[in-house]
Amino acid sequence: LRVRYGVHTLLCEGGPRLYAAVIEAGQLDEEFVTTSPLVIGTSSESPRPGLVEGSPSTPDNPRTTQLVSLRIAGEHLFSRTRWS
Repeated sequence: LRVRYGVHTLLCEGGPRLYAAVIEAGQLDEEFVTTSPLVIGTSSESPRPGLVEGSPSTPDNPRTTQLVSLRIAGEHLFSRTRWS
């Protein structure tokens, strides 16, 4: 997209499968994550996917980022990280 159309910034919003696919494709330069004070858990009766689903990230194959900034607005925490 950068070469063909001159796109420098692209917002990609989706669930844990799309997030994993973008990571696996090596197409993630930076990310912005919002942490909300609302905490929702899982149970064996109603399992929900995690943040990244379908990505083989293990202790032997970890994914790492570099923290760029943190901001607080009200009860929300906004983090910006850069992928290596």
